[in-house]
Amino acid sequence: EIVHQLSLSDTVKSYIAGKSFEGRKISVLEIFTPLKKYISLPRLITFKPTLYLSGRQHANEVSSTNYILKFAEHLAKDAKYRK
Repeated sequence: EIVHQLSLSDTVKSYIAGKSFEGRKISVLEIFTPLKKYISLPRLITFKPTLYLSGRQHANEVSSTNYILKFAEHLAKDAKYRK
């Protein structure tokens, strides 16, 4: 699974936010620059630029999920994308 592979990175946190009306898991990926020490999420998103991406709200929007997962992979694996 792509989400699981991305979550192995030290810059990615993944979890299940809940389930859809049809009972499907709703995955969340949070991608950060590597941190030297723990910083709470509210502090992290307050003082850093935040980008929120959401995809696949409608059944026929398959390409949005593919794009978001590929973009997440670039952010997790390539430091130049995190600048």
